Amino acid sequence: MEWPVPKESKIWLHGVSTLPSRPYPHKGLIVKPVGLRALVVDGEDIKVPRQPSSIIGCLCRHYYPGLVLIGDGEEPAWSWEHWKRAPDTKDKWGRVYGSAAERVVNEFWDFFTCAEGMKDEANEVVEAIAKKIVQDMPYEARVDAVVKYFAHERKMLLKKSLARRVHLTRSMYMKVVPSWCNNNVPCYQQIISKWIDPEWRAQHRMALERRALMGGPVHLQGNLNLHAYVQKKNRERGEGQEKLNTFRDYVSPASQRNWKGGGSTQALA
Repeated sequence: MEWPVPKESKIWLHGVSTLPSRPYPHKGLIVKPVGLRALVVDGEDIKVPRQPSSIIGCLCRHYYPGLVLIGDGEEPAWSWEHWKRAPDTKDKWGRVYGSAAERVVNEFWDFFTCAEGMKDEANEVVEAIAKKIVQDMPYEARVDAVVKYFAHERKMLLKKSLARRVHLTRSMYMKVVPSWCNNNVPCYQQIISKWIDPEWRAQHRMALERRALMGGPVHLQGNLNLHAYVQKKNRERGEGQEKLNTFRDYVSPASQRNWKGGGSTQALA
């Protein structure tokens, strides 16, 4: 894999998504759960400004609890179980919840309206999505830190595929603190300790090798869940074109030209 050539000018990177201001103008969009891990906006032809999973990700970054007391010591909030133990604080609307985890689930509804009679199921899905985001945060933060370090310090724009294979020193990581950890430097230092641990690096390398055995991308729909991807594609289809459905196989554009209606299907949770 080739390294990029250093640039003479400053490299600008995309910023991290943040929570929209409230009251949110699109709160009237009705969201319903589909399966165990997907939320979709009800309505095939509605263009959604922010996907539900994007809002959940913003909430997780905004309310990251930092170090959580576990037993006799503190450790970073690696998992959703840590979030369930992290205390909440009163917000400017006077609301306070039992934990940081409850804060994320309940505050999600500041931005969407739940389909009638589906609140319990929807909350379970919000929690499932948040759980996955929280687990991935430290790993994605490491890749982002590598990209930012090379952009700011070396004036080199690394693709994430290359950044995943690069490891920095502690002092290098400290120059690129994630926005959600800016006020939790001791927490970030513990996260770095994991990143630079030889055993963790060995496990990381084995995971990359397993991923390299796959013949192509894990999926084609980007950051959309399958159901939202179907909605998006149907909005893009011209008048008279057959509507897609969730159970149809999605293949690359080159393969689609030769598709005769067969192929596999993607199972839903």
